[in-house]
Amino acid sequence: MKSARKQKGARFPLVKWAVVAVILSIAGTAYFLFFYGHLIGGKLGDHVESVLRPITLLVHSSTASSDEEEERTRGRAAPTRILPPAPRTELTPRQEESSPPEPRTYEKSVLAENLVSPDGIAIHPLTGEIYVSEEDAWAISLLGPSGAQRVIDRDTPVFRLDNQGERERVQSLRFPEGIAFSSDGTLYAVEDLPGGRLIHFVQDDSGAYPEGEVIPLPGIWDTYAWEGLDIGPRGEILMAGSDIEHLSQQEEIGVFTGSILYRDEQGAWWLPYHRFFASFSDARFSKSGQEAIYTCEVTGEIGWLNLSSRYTLGGHSERVGRSPEGVGVMPDGTFMVAEEVGSILHIDPASDRSKRIITGLSDIESVIWDERRARLLVTEDGTGRVLAFTPDHGFDQMKDRMMYATFYPAFSQQNVPQECPEYLARILELGGVRFDSDAPDQIGFREFVSRIPMVAANLEAVSMNPDREPDDPVERVQFVIFEPNRMRRPADGLPSQAFALFGVRKQSGELVTTSLLPVQMLSATAPEEELTDHGLGLLAVPTASAVSVSGIGVAAVQFMGMGRTPDYSLVLNPRNPTDSYMVVFHTDGRREHYRLNTAGGRVSDDWVIAYSHIRHDAWQRLSYGPGESVSEAETVDVSRAGR
Repeated sequence: MKSARKQKGARFPLVKWAVVAVILSIAGTAYFLFFYGHLIGGKLGDHVESVLRPITLLVHSSTASSDEEEERTRGRAAPTRILPPAPRTELTPRQEESSPPEPRTYEKSVLAENLVSPDGIAIHPLTGEIYVSEEDAWAISLLGPSGAQRVIDRDTPVFRLDNQGERERVQSLRFPEGIAFSSDGTLYAVEDLPGGRLIHFVQDDSGAYPEGEVIPLPGIWDTYAWEGLDIGPRGEILMAGSDIEHLSQQEEIGVFTGSILYRDEQGAWWLPYHRFFASFSDARFSKSGQEAIYTCEVTGEIGWLNLSSRYTLGGHSERVGRSPEGVGVMPDGTFMVAEEVGSILHIDPASDRSKRIITGLSDIESVIWDERRARLLVTEDGTGRVLAFTPDHGFDQMKDRMMYATFYPAFSQQNVPQECPEYLARILELGGVRFDSDAPDQIGFREFVSRIPMVAANLEAVSMNPDREPDDPVERVQFVIFEPNRMRRPADGLPSQAFALFGVRKQSGELVTTSLLPVQMLSATAPEEELTDHGLGLLAVPTASAVSVSGIGVAAVQFMGMGRTPDYSLVLNPRNPTDSYMVVFHTDGRREHYRLNTAGGRVSDDWVIAYSHIRHDAWQRLSYGPGESVSEAETVDVSRAGR
């Protein structure tokens, strides 16, 4: 039973305390603000007016012309659309056999044991031989009747071409994870460490792989580790990775990103998909080679991208994977997903029916279909084994289930209740916005957030620190961020960032709320230009440094305390609320972990995720193919994005 003190605190919104704290701080420093009235780049009054007070204008916006609306919203983040999940493709009578994956039983056998961290797996297209990457051994092994034989190891020389076109020897293969073959038997491998490389090994007449050569990647990827790799039927390349490992090695908290790279059959490199707070663990060509099927081990997303449109068209399964690590494409166009927790998911992209067909394994990494022997191959990192699972009946090779999958322009799914949550209504009322008005031109809450994108939540925190319980754990978290990730620069001022209010209540009753921090304000319009000193300004802390929403609606939010408060990193999963969590990073290096639950009611009523961060400038060209007579390619420094 909660005490009276806790019950009373639960009825009073923490973000209201945050507003009060900001107002008191402003009132107490009025004279100071008269001379140094900058809040994140703009004058304090201008900033508050640009975020809260003009919200009242939206009540009348339905009568404004398109030109007036464009002028009013100029410089703000693009309005967010409230998009429902795209409907599944309706199957014609001829396609009625497109039913859920047929029930099968699988006979298990062990192909190899005592491997060192078996990870990637590939099958030679000409001989049918099975190759496995042993990540921690820095080796790739061939599985034979007498066991595993290492064909590439630390002694295998690796070369690259220098700027003059001369070959120079470089570091041998390190931490290989994803491996794949081209149609002629050339073996490709990617390295799972920051600054990882793409290396190919050409097979000689004796069947050996005497040396490797680094394939240069256009762009700057020195913080990226690559996990997934696949080679298409015409020599195309897919790579999946992220810089989350690099970030984990840093002392400060930051923003990690995930990327999928694609080299087309002309040899041109593209960046079809790049996202904050993503860690792409695998990417595979579909049966036709026209799509990329990918997994994200952080959000559990399992999705697909169209590779022929040069526009971000894709889809995803409603099933959220449990740390999905690898994907294997089946003869009928369905696919298997290896979940690191030890299970295999079979997913039909046409109907989105899915089933866990194998469970109880140990830390699995990859899954692939062995067409010659009609069986699934799985690497079990936890035991050092390679396993085979033979089904009692096969798959229809005349089908391609991906042909009937749903595709739509990429966007982030949103969670927007029909009515404004009570805690948020009190905050918006401070800006003059009320949704209980009888005015004829009154708009509803969902229409409101389509014009003012936001992320807000009312959360209970449950400590998950078995080794060391915090002295004063967090009990409640509330926040709202208006126009996430906004960054604009007025002609006569500093860049203006998103406006956010944040509040935490601890078990003792102590509150951590938004306050103002004096900071020296510097700016430059480009990295190579000199910094302009704007003098002393004010920063609202904790400040919302980054927000990302995945294709399945999982929101990742970071609040930076700038040394005054801890940093707070939150992940909200409306689809599976029990997967929501928060990490508190204290200034002395301590970390606290919490599970997050909805506090005011159902997630659909209490969490507002009305922000779409995916822009249609994806499919960024990184280089041109050898036969394309065009201008110099762009160089993209994605690995440092968000730093």
